[in-house]
Amino acid sequence: DIMAKPNDEREVTIPIDEEGFMAINFIGGPWSFPSKSMQMLADAPRRGYATDGPIDPFTNKVLILSVYYATGAAHDIHLSPFGDMAGIEHHANALNTILTQDFLTYASDWFNYVIYLLVGLIFGLVVPRYNMKWVLTGLAVFVALFIAEVFIAFNLLNFVHIFFSPLIEVVIVMVAITG
Repeated sequence: DIMAKPNDEREVTIPIDEEGFMAINFIGGPWSFPSKSMQMLADAPRRGYATDGPIDPFTNKVLILSVYYATGAAHDIHLSPFGDMAGIEHHANALNTILTQDFLTYASDWFNYVIYLLVGLIFGLVVPRYNMKWVLTGLAVFVALFIAEVFIAFNLLNFVHIFFSPLIEVVIVMVAITG
């Protein structure tokens, strides 16, 4: 039973966007998944015997094959959130996302617009009316709350939104106003 979140129907619904793409939830940078050479796999002894024959070392495993050069470098390098990564590792992360059902959820456009509007209104009303010392203190608290919210939203709920964009915007506007 490999389903992380099994349901009665034993089905997995993969969330895709309008273009048919799934957002990959990467578990880490390059080499996050174990890899072995084809020679090592070919020479691996069969372990034990079952009632109907030898036990295959690939039983209950997912095997993804890729071609690497003798130097250990892959030919198909693609950009990931962790920098350049081999294409096969993108496939492994995508398969891991599906098997563990650890899908990313993106905020809708209206939600992001509301965030922009609220941040703009709050700081548009606060900055001209209060002492700069209190405004900068409020900005520091705002930054801390944003960072905590992003940590909670992404790490615990897999929720992706644009909260860092208005945060950067507010910091730039504050520096410009202060300057």
